[in-house]
Order: sequence, then C-alpha cells, then structure tokens
Amino acid sequence: MQIREAIVHRIDKERQGRATLTLRGDVLPKDGVLTSLVEKSRDAYNSNPNRAVGIFQPNQLVYPFSKLLDSYLTAAGDFIGFTHQSMTLLENHINGEPFATGGYAIFIDYEDDSGKRFFMIVILKLKGGVGINEINLALSENWNLDVDHLHEAARVNIENWKSSKGNYISFARTASTNRTFTQYFREFIGCTQFIESKAQTTILVKAITTYCQETGLNADATKILKAKAFEYFEEQKRENKPISLAAISMRFNNDEPKAFTDFLAKKEIEIGDGFEPDRGSYKYLKRIGGKDTEMSISFDRALLGNTVSYNKEKKVLTFLKLPDSLVEELDKEM
Repeated sequence: MQIREAIVHRIDKERQGRATLTLRGDVLPKDGVLTSLVEKSRDAYNSNPNRAVGIFQPNQLVYPFSKLLDSYLTAAGDFIGFTHQSMTLLENHINGEPFATGGYAIFIDYEDDSGKRFFMIVILKLKGGVGINEINLALSENWNLDVDHLHEAARVNIENWKSSKGNYISFARTASTNRTFTQYFREFIGCTQFIESKAQTTILVKAITTYCQETGLNADATKILKAKAFEYFEEQKRENKPISLAAISMRFNNDEPKAFTDFLAKKEIEIGDGFEPDRGSYKYLKRIGGKDTEMSISFDRALLGNTVSYNKEKKVLTFLKLPDSLVEELDKEM
C-alpha cells in the first residue's frame, strides 16, 4: 500500500449542540505511525459487514464534495485546502442532525498493492485505556483512537468513478450506529444510495461461485453451500427481509463465521447489506441452465450426478429420467 496524502481534523459536537472544528494545518508525516493507522483503518473497513454502496449525486451545486474531490485529483491540487473545505461541508451537515456527535475525521488518499487508487474518509472516536510509565511503572489513564471500530467511513474507488463503473462509493458504520444518524454523512459525501436488488444479487451470486472455486470446495461441498445460500435467499424473500452478509457468512461456516465476508473484503467486492434478494438472479444457485437461440436447458442442481450426468471431456449431457410432459411431447413428434 502506498499512502499519497493523509490528514486528520477534529469536529466537536454534543447531542442537540452545534459543531466546532479544529483543523490541522499540515499533512501527516508518512511514518510508521501513519502507516499503522491507515492499514488498521483499511482492514477494519474491509472486514465491516455493515456496508452500503452508491454513486455521487449529479447535482454538484447541492452536493459539492465530488467537485472538490475531482478538482484535487485532476489538478493534483491543494490537499490541505480541499480537506478544510470538506470539513466545513461536514460541519454544515452534522449541524442538521441534532443527535449526531463528532469525532476525528481522517482523510486518506492511497493506492492498494495492485495500484488501484482509493480515497477514504474515516471518522473515529476515542477510547479510554490504561498506560504505564516504563521508568517508575506508574499507571495512568490514556486515550487512543478506536481504529478497530469505525464510527463512520466512506471510500471512493477512483478508477471506477472515473469510468462510471458500478457503485464506486461504499460506506461502513458501526453496527450500533442508528441509521438515521448516518444520513448526514451520506449527504455530506453527496451519495445517492443506489442499491439495485437485481444487480446486487447477481454480484453476490457470482461471489459465492468464486468463493467455492477459490477455496477448493469439491462438487458435493459446493452443492451444499449453494443450497444453503439459496435457502437463505428464499427465507429473506419470503419474510420481506434484506440480505445480511454477516448472516450468510455465518450460515456457510459456523466454525469460521467470517470466512465469506473476509473473502469479499480480500477481493474488494463492493457489495452492501440491505437489498432485497432478486429471485430471478439467485435461482441459479439451485438450478443449472443455459440457452441460445435454438435451445434452453434448465434443471435442479441436485439432479447432477444422479438422474443427470455430464461428460466433461465430450461435453455431453445425459438425462436418465425425463418429465412425463416432455416424454409425451416427444412421443407425439416421433
């Protein structure tokens, strides 16, 4: 990971109160402390299952953050001035939410190990702890940034934004944060929360297939895992409940309940909670099918290896038991 620029500012606000800003005048030095802070923030962000995705609002007069960010990126401009202007926007929006509280806002421009560029804003709180004087062994109270628990965070995939590819903004929040409190943060970024059920379900289904392949699951284990996913989607659809990535990951593996969400984070698959599963997209977890202009074939995945066999070398599919209606139709033709 390469850190291009990073800076921290403070916004103080009590509930029902007005916000005040304390702005840092220079960027943070690129040392081991900053690297540790950014890496921990990124890891906490990637492992956070409470995420939503979206794109920038087109009206930059009402939502000017994207314009400010674009000016900084395009002209390689004044990073400090850009973050100061952004903090003023944040102050205006947080004042509109009586119950919201402040924190330390960290602005990070970085590239990951593959060279992809991201811009991330993380708001952290302080957590209390106990320190010790190494000389006289006296105990003392100290305060540290709670990097393990993101209060609010947003990340922009710069490449996807510039190419208008998918939902290039993602958000993370603490599980305990009331959703209404985070509205001011999304409006500050200028994000339209675009969670389109069909597209998101398709991405998740593809991610499940990739997960099965890359974790080395055999055919039987893959079939079982996809059946679990299908059952979960059906339950959520039937009860009109949204998808939870943490819940589906736990259902996949009780012994390693974060294995699937960790996989999504490692692959940087931008998908968020809260969308309704689309049956037309997830049915392929249970069924195998394909079609062209002349033929359409679809059957239950559980039949493969039983009444349906496939010769991989010859690319030949054999049905050992046909539906009565199909038999009747074929008999008429012959």
